[in-house]
This record gives sequence, C-alpha cells and structure tokens, in this order.
Amino acid sequence: MIAIVCLLADIQYCCAQTSSSAGIRVYGKVIDATSHKPLDYTTVSLLLSDHDSVITGMLTDPKGEFSMEHIMPGSYKIRVTYLGLKDYIKAITISGSDPSLDLGNINMEASATALSGVTIQGDRAAMTMSVDKKIFNVDKDISSRGGNAIDVMKNIPGISVDGDGNVTLRNNTPLIYVNGKPSSLTLDQIPSDQIDRVEIITNPSAKYEATASGGIVNVILKHDHKPGYNGMASLLCGTNNQYNATAQINFHQRKLGFSLSVNVSGATNRVSLYNNRTTLDSATHQPLGYYNQNNFKINQRNFQTIRGGIDYYISNRNTLSLSENIIIGKFSNDITSAISALTSGGGDSSQGINYNYEGVKRRTFNTTLDFKHTYPRAGKEYAISLSYERFYSSTDFFDSTDTYDNYGRLLSSPLGIFKQRIPSGISSHQLLAQWDFTHPMRDSIRLEYGLRSFLKYTNTFANVYDYIDTTMMYVSDIPTSSKYVTHDVNNAAYITISQQKKRFSYQLGLRFEEVYFHGTLVNKGQIFSYQYPTSALGLYESFFPSLILSERFNKKSLLQFNIARKTNRPSGGQINPNLEVIDKYDYTVGNSSLHPEFINQAELNFNINYSKLDWISSVYGKYTENAITNYTYDSGGILIQTYINATGKLNYGWENTIKLLAVKNLNAMLNANLFYTSIKAQPFPGPAAYMTNDGFSLTAKASISYKFPKGFSAQINGTYESPKPIPQGRNIAVYFCDLSASKDLGPVTLNLTVSDLLNSHIHGYEYNTDRYRETFTKRRESRYIRIGVVFKFGKEDAIQRIKKSKKDREDEGE
Repeated sequence: MIAIVCLLADIQYCCAQTSSSAGIRVYGKVIDATSHKPLDYTTVSLLLSDHDSVITGMLTDPKGEFSMEHIMPGSYKIRVTYLGLKDYIKAITISGSDPSLDLGNINMEASATALSGVTIQGDRAAMTMSVDKKIFNVDKDISSRGGNAIDVMKNIPGISVDGDGNVTLRNNTPLIYVNGKPSSLTLDQIPSDQIDRVEIITNPSAKYEATASGGIVNVILKHDHKPGYNGMASLLCGTNNQYNATAQINFHQRKLGFSLSVNVSGATNRVSLYNNRTTLDSATHQPLGYYNQNNFKINQRNFQTIRGGIDYYISNRNTLSLSENIIIGKFSNDITSAISALTSGGGDSSQGINYNYEGVKRRTFNTTLDFKHTYPRAGKEYAISLSYERFYSSTDFFDSTDTYDNYGRLLSSPLGIFKQRIPSGISSHQLLAQWDFTHPMRDSIRLEYGLRSFLKYTNTFANVYDYIDTTMMYVSDIPTSSKYVTHDVNNAAYITISQQKKRFSYQLGLRFEEVYFHGTLVNKGQIFSYQYPTSALGLYESFFPSLILSERFNKKSLLQFNIARKTNRPSGGQINPNLEVIDKYDYTVGNSSLHPEFINQAELNFNINYSKLDWISSVYGKYTENAITNYTYDSGGILIQTYINATGKLNYGWENTIKLLAVKNLNAMLNANLFYTSIKAQPFPGPAAYMTNDGFSLTAKASISYKFPKGFSAQINGTYESPKPIPQGRNIAVYFCDLSASKDLGPVTLNLTVSDLLNSHIHGYEYNTDRYRETFTKRRESRYIRIGVVFKFGKEDAIQRIKKSKKDREDEGE
C-alpha cells in the first residue's frame, strides 16, 4: 500500500513538472551550529509533504552548499541529515514567481523559521500591471514576431511611435534602456525575437536617473537560466523584401551557463513625404509665395546581431556574468523630390528636381560584467555592474538640385544647380559603473542605496563640399563643415527608505547628480558646455527627491500616490551652434544658450485586480520650467530648425488600462489616455511676442487575442492618436491596425502577420505662424505580409521522460 501511495505521489509530481517548462532552483548552505563552519557531504533531500516521498536529493559540496533544479510549485519537506548531528526537517511551500528560492544558512540545531515562497506561473500573461510598472511580455505578441523593437513598441499601452521610429510615453520622450542600462542601440537594431519583455516606468523614483522625466522604457533581452540546454531557430520573410533569421542556444550545467544567439535581418521600405508651405506677410498675413515639395524615398536596411554570455555561479550566493553584444548594420536612403516655387499674383515661378542619397554603416560593441551577491536574509543583496560600449558610424551623403524657371529653362548657378557632398562620421565610447545595495531592516523597513558613474566621449565630423559648375569641382564649404568633440560625465548617488505597516506603505528617496558636459567645435575653436551644480548656492539644481505612498484596501484594490522632481538637460546636438544642411531649403542649428528644464510631476493610481479583470486608472500631472522645444523660422525662404526654452509647459491627463478575460481563451487589453497640453514660449529674448498653444488630445490602443482549438491563435491590434498641440501648430491624427495568426505544432510554431491592414498609417504636422503656414505628411510603406516558422528544441529532463515512458506503457495496454 505504501508503495502505491508513493507511486501516485511520483505521478502527481511528474504531471506538475510538465505543466511548466522551467521549474525553479532551491538552494542553500548547511553549517555546523557550534563551529559555524560549512558541512560538506551532508545529505539534503526534498520530499512531498503529504507522503514523505523523496523527489530529489544531493550531497553538499566542500562549501556546504547545495542546489536542486526543476522544482515545481507545491508543499514539500526539506530534510538534512549528517552523521552525529540531529536531523533537520522543515516544511516549505513554493508559491511565488521568483525563478529561485534561497533557503538561507541551515543550522542543524537551530529552530526552524518560516520560509517565504514563490509562485511559478506555467504561462505568462501578455501584460503584468502594477501601479509603478507595466511589464509587457513580448512572446505573447504574435504581431511583432520577425520584426524589431519598433514593432513591439507599437502595441504597448501608453507608447506612441512616429514615422521615424521615435518613441514617446504619455506624449513625452522616455529614456530607452537595454537590460537596465543606457545604450547607443536604436530600436530598429534590436530584433523582436531576442526581446523577453519590456518594462514601462511612468514616474521613476530617486533610484533612477533624474533625466527620466519622460519615464523609462527598459528592453530586457532574453537570458535563459534553465538547466540543461535549449534553443530556437526561426526564419521569417515577407513583402517589402523582409527577411529575418535567428538561431539561439542556451546551456546551463551546475556552475556554468552559456548562451549564444545570431540574427540577420533586413527590409526595404518606400516612403512618401509631402511638404506644402505658404509664405505670409507678417503684417497683413497675405500670401507672398508658395513652396511645394513631393518626396519619394526608398529605405533599405540590414543588420547582423551577435549576442553571447557566460554565467559563472561561484557559489549559491555569488554569480559572475559576462556578456557581449555586437551589432553590425547598414542602411541607405534614396530620395527623389519634385519641387515647385511660386510667388503670389502669378509672378516668377520655378520648378526643380532634387535627388539625395544617404548611405550609413554602423557598428556597436557592448561588453558588460555583472557581479551579484545575496545574503541568507531574504531580500538582502548587492550588485556591481560595469558596462563598456563602443559605437562607430559613417555616412556618405549626396544632394543635388536642378532648378528651372517657368519656361522650363535651367537657371544659372548658384540658383539653378546645387550639388553637395557630405561625408561624415561619429565614434563614441561610454563607460557605466554602478553599485546597488538592498538592505532589509527590522519593522519591515528596507533601505536601498547606490552609486553610479557614467562617462561618454564622442568624436563627430562632417565635411561639406559644394559643387562649382564653372570649375566642375567640389570645394570645401568651411562655414558649414564641422568637427566637434564632446565629453559627458554624470556622477550620482541615491538613497531610498521604505516601510510596510499593515496596509499602508511608503518610500522616500533622494538623488544627487553631478553633471559636466563639454563640447568643442575643433575647426572653429568654439566651446559649448554646462556644469551642474554651478555653485554651492545652486545645489537645488542637483538634488531630486521622490515620495511614494500607497494604501491597500483589500487584496484586490490599491491606491497609490507618487511625486518626483526631474530634469532634462540639453543634448550635444541641441546646443551645437554649427549650422547643418538638411537640403537646399532646410537647415538645422543648435542653441548654445539652452538651459536645462526642471520638472515636477505627480501621479495618483488606483488598481483593481480580479481573476478576470485587471484595471489601473492613473491621474497624472507635470509642470515643466524652461521646457526645451523645437522652433522653426523662415530666413529668406529657408527654414531654420532649432531649439528654444519655453517659459513653461503644463501637462495633465487621465490614463486607463484594462486587461480583461471576457470569456475562456479570449483576452483583451484596452488603453486610453486623455491629456491636456499647454505651452508658452518666447523664441528670442526681447520684445518678441510669446507663442502659446494648448488643447486636449487622446490616444487609444486595443489588443484582442483568442486561442482556438488545435493550437490556433489570432490577434488584432488597433491604435488611434488624435491631433496634439505643438508650439507652432499641431500633429495630425494617426490610426492603424494589425492582424496576426499563429499555429502551434509542438516544437514548431507558424506565424502570419498583416501589418497596417487599412493602409492608413500616416504621420505629419501642421504649422501655422505669422510668417508661414506649412503642412507636412509622411507615409512609410507599413502595409506588409510576413510569414514565419519558429522551431524550439531542448533536452528533456528526467521527470518528463518518466511521464512519457509511463504514457507509452499505457498506450501499449500494460
């Protein structure tokens, strides 16, 4: 009878094992109660608590440490035996979501204390929400498979992506992290198949950078810690010459873990851009002239990505990790433009054909070394991280314009023929060192503190050559050529203290940042720089406090309030005074007089969590002093784009995100953000009039997925963004939807995606000033069909083989 009970217990455990592919690691250290020395060759066994059936066991190593893998959720007993010492037996419950459970130092004679547990989820939800963070699990978004990080961002609640792949969060520019660290990688360089999840933090605490006023978007790349080996291979292709091939393998055995992935991807996009401008008399507002430009661009890109990592488990509580990311890629833009200019009253007119080519090559190398130490006390740990990144980019740019009069005659130089070549390049080196310590204290108080140092060196050049048709030669254009070097240093320290008292909790934090930026236009001897704090009296420029208060009414509802002070300092490009040519009619120039903006922002969040409904509602507000904003003005028919400090900017809004399990197998995510923007800016010091603009805007997203029988799944995503006010006008409305389907065939998954189903994905803006009116629209060829296949493989664990052999015997009638 006992044998039958044990067999049933084993079968029950086997079934639990197969319900989740990962399991967790249970580890600890055995010490002598008297000498406090580690006990080697001690027998450690894990038993089912109800039947005392041994699930697994092992002997401790010379350091007294043990580690048991593939443990499933449930109730167990841990039994430790050593000759001459009293047996240690303790009931434990595994019921959380942490991938590992530290049993701490096991003293053979000490009285046992309750152990905290973890819950293992067999199937991750598409999105996990809390009041301070949203986690979007990429593997649940079948529409982004085979794409890049931009495709992932399009479907994340609260995030908007413009036609150039730039990301905004609640109409603000967030910091983009990769694995919790700043990176030179652009989102189109990160394959979606290598992304595990994306974390969204809307109002970061003092633990994070003070420049995170727009929030943080943290892209976490895949890093598998499961024992044994596993991997995947995928191949996807589609219209627009899309292709994406990935191979990945992970190996983890005892103290050593290794991972390697290779990705090759590419695509071709056709882009249409339309620019219509009317020049006005500033006094009468009557038209003086018209300028129209129709652009047709072909964008080609391909990237190769190699990621490798080694994890060395020095002991159960000390882990050393080394990783290397290499991205090599290139892209090109071929643009042909039809240009027409006309004065009012039917006077002089001209037409022209513009052609420009841009070829870019990029290389990024990132090396990261991490060390983590945990203590026997749950939650106590420190981590040290060193990251070094090298980035290289070279660009070959050619621009040519032929202009004709209203009789079709080519105008004489320099009005008729304009040719320009601009070879340019950029190299940067950045180093990040960070140390974080978490220290739980008595009375549910937790102390966190850390240090951070960031250094970046950038060397950039752009050599401009103008074509002279009389000599048929290119001559260096010294005024617009540039070579500049920048040094960026940011040293920071932070401390937070938090406490949980029954249903109420708080976190109080303070961050100090010392910042130094220095730029030199080498060829012109110009220097542009800033440093904060500027003096002892200006320390307020470098201190950034934060406060979080929360009250849990019951297990299903939570109210939280947070407030923080942030800053946004000018970038090197924003303050670089060198004039750069975009084309014959558009220039850009930095503003060396820019000041940093300071932001006070607050949120009130309410979260309700039921089994089939998860709803978080957020009311937020932000006031920005010296807000940095774009400003464009007309100078003799040429538009000059620059940056200015607005006097003030006010944003507030109401955002709601709902996860709903409407019926079995049907999941829906709904997000809506209604916000108000008010901005007031004075372009230049003096009596110039202020520019003001304000208004309400709405962004909405919806994602609905359904699991059909026999492994079929379908998903539809939709996005709408209403017009948004900008200092000199507004952005136009954006709306689009994507449709995806997949078929699960065990280790093989087939995927189909139809992007921009309505062919409606258009971006643009409208300017309306006293000097000109302008409308600009940009349509990227975003409608495409993409199909792919993904194959996953891995070594079966012993429990799965036992279950399979049992099933085989049953099928044979034994």
